[in-house]
Order: sequence, then structure tokens, then C-alpha cells
Amino acid sequence: MRTQKINLYLTVILILSFIRCGLDCLPFSKGKYIYWLITAIIGGLFFIKKSKHKYILNNFDLYILILSCIFFWNFIYISKSTFYNLNIWYYLGYLILYVILRQELNTKNIINKNLNFILYFISITAILNTVIAILQNMNILQSANEYFKSTGLFFSPNHLGIYLALGFLTNIEILRKSKIMSIKTIFYIGLVILLYGLYLSECRGAYLGLSIALLFRQYNLNQKFKAYPKWKILLCSLTVLTGLFLIVKGNNSVKSESALGRLFIIKQSLEQIKEHPLSGHGINSFSLKYNSAKAQYFATERSWEDIKNASYIYSANNDFLELTFELGITWILIFIFFVIKLRTYSTQNTETQICSSILICLLIFTLTNSILSTPLFTIIACYCVVVIINSSEIKPIYTFNNNIFLQISFAIIGFIFLVIIFLRLNAEYRLLSYYNETKHLTSLKNIENYVSKIDANGEALFMAGGVLLKNKYAQEGTSYLAQGFKHSGKPSLGRILAGLYQKQGKYSEAEQIYKYNINIEPFRYEARMDLFRLYITTNQTKKSKEEALKIILLPIKIPSEKITEYKNEAEKYINEN
Repeated sequence: MRTQKINLYLTVILILSFIRCGLDCLPFSKGKYIYWLITAIIGGLFFIKKSKHKYILNNFDLYILILSCIFFWNFIYISKSTFYNLNIWYYLGYLILYVILRQELNTKNIINKNLNFILYFISITAILNTVIAILQNMNILQSANEYFKSTGLFFSPNHLGIYLALGFLTNIEILRKSKIMSIKTIFYIGLVILLYGLYLSECRGAYLGLSIALLFRQYNLNQKFKAYPKWKILLCSLTVLTGLFLIVKGNNSVKSESALGRLFIIKQSLEQIKEHPLSGHGINSFSLKYNSAKAQYFATERSWEDIKNASYIYSANNDFLELTFELGITWILIFIFFVIKLRTYSTQNTETQICSSILICLLIFTLTNSILSTPLFTIIACYCVVVIINSSEIKPIYTFNNNIFLQISFAIIGFIFLVIIFLRLNAEYRLLSYYNETKHLTSLKNIENYVSKIDANGEALFMAGGVLLKNKYAQEGTSYLAQGFKHSGKPSLGRILAGLYQKQGKYSEAEQIYKYNINIEPFRYEARMDLFRLYITTNQTKKSKEEALKIILLPIKIPSEKITEYKNEAEKYINEN
């Protein structure tokens, strides 16, 4: 019965972590993953209430505690985020899930049965995602991402790729364990389907992670069964690595610009990490701090090689790099030590070896992509970590004898967490009602109250500014727009604010925003045209000519009719003046 309950709990969480919020009435949570959080908390309260066995603290729990303390210290003293920030919810959700799993997966029998169930779940859902990706590639189904045809149930083809890589690993384990020919036949077909799905994803990080994980698993199997001589293992490894090199090289030739862009991000991020190496810039600060620093970098003349790779980005496409940027070198070193220590227990039995191969695949992937925005992968990683810890004979360092105290503490934390979630979602709904004018604004305090409960990187402040402007609060509305742009740094928001400044005759403020937008994405033409037209409007002929010449001489990254129009407009101005 207990195994069935934990299976159900994990199944619901994993399924909900596939589903993004699709409610139009929640403008800042739409497209985010929130359902799994609510389930994790409510289910966690149930398990803690029913738990009767003692919680045993070991060295790994101590590392998690230290990492959590550094995280909360950073959150309180360095980060500008609040408890109403969705990313903070994710981290708290992972911690709650870790505690629940450490409690419930406490016997070898439960771990073995539950792991088999999880292997089947990942394998089957990976095959399902491949089928969906194939149908998307055939234009039968629509992808959630307008820029990519095949994404499965994910928004990014890279996340599809890494999930199919995990499905490939679990599929192999099912085939290795199963004795029933019909099941083996089905999953052999599944392997072929998954390989085609991996091809469609074109995800180099998934290829890399899968290849290294397969080599790791093969090495462990050989050590256990002594099936092959070492020279054969070496030859097999070299063959796999050579094939991997050719695949990655082939992908780089097609997607070389993407690879160069990521190298640029690494270079710029390392420069920023040097400024706050120990403590970091603060949780959830990467996008704003990185892009702002990049704008300063491009305030002086740079080469086209740098310019064409300088897109506005939301993540570093490298979770180790991003976590170091936000939490500092101290946190990441302790985390790496935790992973290395975990590795020493990774080969003790079949369960730990399987989970270790999954973790290796995910860790390699995070060096080339990001999983922080998609909780599914961190949930799987958290599960694998707990299986390794609970399957190993690790000496306890402390035992909590007072279960009632822990249950009450967890219940209070869980209840507060649910209240915080409700307050933010309600605030989003109310603020949107004011914005759509379905509800009449009666007091400025209402706006202040709702905005204080939404931490969406400045976007709630920007929407509040729009509400106030519609209700004739010109000064307050402009102030909120400015704060929203300051907290987000998004060029799209800056352009709206600059347009308002122009209407108000604040040309200097508008000019500064347009220059910022140019430096944020120096290869784009829109901000340059905005600045060019501003100079024309304010009769600054010399500056207009200089900007027009820059537009004419700027190389084209992606040709379009719009860019041709921009260049023609700039040439016409120079010819007439």
C-alpha cells in the first residue's frame, strides 16, 4: 500500500511537471509550471502526517542543509527577489520533495519497486513525446514553440532531446531486466523510435549526455559481470566517442552561430562573476545583470563577430555557469563536492548505477543547456539523488526522535507556501482585471497591494503602470513603467516607455533607452531606427546622419524586407540632407 501511494504521488507530480499553466487570467504565471508545486506540497503534508518512522540525518543531508542555508542567505541579503517569485517556489518545491522522498523511500524493497515504476514511466512518456514530435514534424500537430516544428510536449527542442535521452537510458534498463518477449519487442521498437526523435531534436547536449551515460553504464556492467576484456571496452568507448565527435561536429557546422553565441555568453558571464565571485549577484538576477553588463560592453565599438552573437537572453544555457553567477563560487564548489561525493556511492548496486547514469546524462546536458526553467528534469534528478543515498549504507550523524515537532514544522511551512501561491495568483487575476477594464480602479492602494504580491521581473510593475495611465494617473503610471523597465531590462518594455517619454517631450530619457536597446541587441535594426527617427523629430541633423550611416553600414545577420526598408530610409535621408 505504501509503495502504491508513493508511486501515485510521483506519477501525479511528474505528469503535472509536463503541463504548463494555460490560464489567460494569470498573465505572469501562464506558460510556467505551477501545478506540480501545489501537488508536491499537499501530497507532502499527507505523507508527513502519516509518517511514523524517525528521520535519520546523514552527511548528504548536511550538504543539502549547507547549500540551503547559503541559498537563503543569498535570497535575504543579496537577491532582489521575494517569496512571490516563481523561481524561488521551484527551489523550495525541490527541497520539500527531497525531504519527502528521503522519508518514504526508506527500504530496499520500496526503492526497487518504485524505481522500476519510474523507469517505465520515463520510457513510455519519452516514446509518447517522440510520436508527438513526429506528428509535429509532419504538420499534423502544432508545436508550442512557433520557431521549432518538433518539441513534443516541451517548449524547447533541447528539452525534448534530453528527455528522449533519458527515455533511451530507461528503455535499455527495461530491456535488460525484462524476461517477457512481448515486452522486449515493444521496447526494442521504442529504441528505434527514440533514436529518430533524438535526430529530430538536433540537441547536441542530449547526444553528449547520452553517450557519456551509456559509456558509464557499460563500464559498470563490465565491472560487475566481467563479460568483456578491457581492450574491447576501450575499443567500444573510442568508437562511441568518435561517432559522438562526428555528430557534434556536423551539428556545429549547421548551428555554428549557436555555438559561438554560447561561447560569447560564457566569456561575458565569467567577467561578471569576477565582480562578485564568492556571493554571486543574487538569485534570479542573471538575465537583468548579464544583459545590463552586456549593454555597457557594447557602449564602445566592437567587432561584428561579437555583435552578431549578442542576443538578449533569459538564461546562460549552462546551469553551472548561471548558478555560479547568481549564488557564487562558494555555493557551486560545495554543490560540485556533493556530486563527487555522491559518485563514490553510485556503483554499489543496480539501482544506484541506473540512477547515476541518469544523473550523469543530466549533468552533462546542463553544461550546454538549461533545465532550471523546466522542473521535470530537476524532479527526476532529485529522485535519483535520493535513491542513491537511501540505497547506500551511509553512517547516520543524527536521528530526530521528535516526529511531532517535524510534522508541525513542515505543516506550517507547507501551509504558508500554499497561502503565498494563492496570494500571488489572486493578485495576477485582479491586476489583469484592472488592465482589461473589467473591474474599475477605485484606489491607488489596490494597485500597490497587488503589485507587491507579484514578483515577475518587473512585468507586473509595467502592467500596473498601464493600468494607472488608463485611469488618468499620468505621473504615477509613468513611474511604475520606469520601475518595471528597471527591474526587467527588456528592450520591448523599454521601447514602450521611450515612446511614452517622446509623447511627454522627455527626449533625453527616450534617447537613453534607445541607446540601451541598441547595446542590448546591437545586431538588430529596430532600436537604431527608433533613435534615428527621434533625432529627426528633435531636428538633430548631425546625429541623424551619423545614425543613418550606422544603419547603412551595419551588416545583416538575417535578411528581411523590413531591413531593406530601414536601409533605404536611412540612405534617402542622407541623400536629401
